[in-house]
Amino acid sequence: MPPKVIFTEEKILDAVISLVRREGLEAVTARAIAKELGCTPKPLFTCFQNMDDVMNATIHRAKEILEQYMMQNWEEEICFHLIGIRWIQFAMDEPQLYRLIFMHPGSGTPTPSLSSVISNFAGLESWVIDVIRKDFPLDETTSRRLYNQMLLHAHGIACLMVAGQTHFTEEELVDIYTEAGIGLVMYYRSSHPLQDARAVK
Repeated sequence: MPPKVIFTEEKILDAVISLVRREGLEAVTARAIAKELGCTPKPLFTCFQNMDDVMNATIHRAKEILEQYMMQNWEEEICFHLIGIRWIQFAMDEPQLYRLIFMHPGSGTPTPSLSSVISNFAGLESWVIDVIRKDFPLDETTSRRLYNQMLLHAHGIACLMVAGQTHFTEEELVDIYTEAGIGLVMYYRSSHPLQDARAVK
């Protein structure tokens, strides 16, 4: 008798992520996941209580993928506006995962606010704030406000692009995001006159 195939939670989530990437969230059903795995739906519910648990775990995995994407392979010197551009690039490269993380209301629950979702990226937030404080002489509270403002700006652009309502070249994104960043940094500096000025990158 052939050995029994064991489906771990990780293997199941890999299958769900592949399905979401290829066909979108709407295609995710117990039957579709089972087909992706080459089994019946029964093994799904040895690891998860129900499909809501499957979706919550999949969203968590998608967030991990976003964090890894944001942190990896920085060939140039990291500066704040490039972080925002990479956020938008993730939405362009992984539109279905971006929809899953930020544009999916969940199962019968209200759509979470962007700020509440962003707060789940604690490691990413800490890293970005360190970059802000390196680039600009702002205190931690102001740096956190700048971080939130710029992610809201990046999220707005990302949503438009994921929805197919607009398209920007990389050069246009750099111009748009740099101008927005300069404006916000100038505002926060003028609000904190005791902080020394440095040239905006």
